[in-house]
Amino acid sequence: MPPTIWIEILKLAAQFSGALVIARLAVTWALRRYKSEKLWERRLGAYVDTLAALGEMRLVVGRWHDELISARQANDEQSAAQLSRYQAARRRLDEGVATAALLLPPSSARLLTGLDRDIERSRKGQDQVEDLDAQYGVLDRTIVELTAQGREELGTEFRKRLEGGSSPTE
Repeated sequence: MPPTIWIEILKLAAQFSGALVIARLAVTWALRRYKSEKLWERRLGAYVDTLAALGEMRLVVGRWHDELISARQANDEQSAAQLSRYQAARRRLDEGVATAALLLPPSSARLLTGLDRDIERSRKGQDQVEDLDAQYGVLDRTIVELTAQGREELGTEFRKRLEGGSSPTE
């Protein structure tokens, strides 16, 4: 074989090797980005689900508080429905706390795990109105803090992704 054929074969082999390396790098980058985006979406879902449950609990507690203040009693059907809504929201929150421990930053997980303790402490008032007022305050503060933490966490990662940098989750 003439030497020019060997040179052409070497050129083709070098091009093929280069293409393999570039393909490998592209697949690795795409997979890393996909995993990062998936984690970001799961974190967003965890924040949304948890905040929705907290909002529902706060709504029901607010209604109970308003009923006590205005001295009007809801009928048994309304009371049962409100209690059912509260319990369902509480179950969703408990699921959110478990998810938060895995996906959310430690500060958010601590905030949610301390919520049970804070709600129990809020029930030590002199009467039911004071208890509900304190519980409403605990839920409201938790919503505000968790929203701020979520905006910081998700906003930072989103901005980094838009700027082309790597996120801390990669």
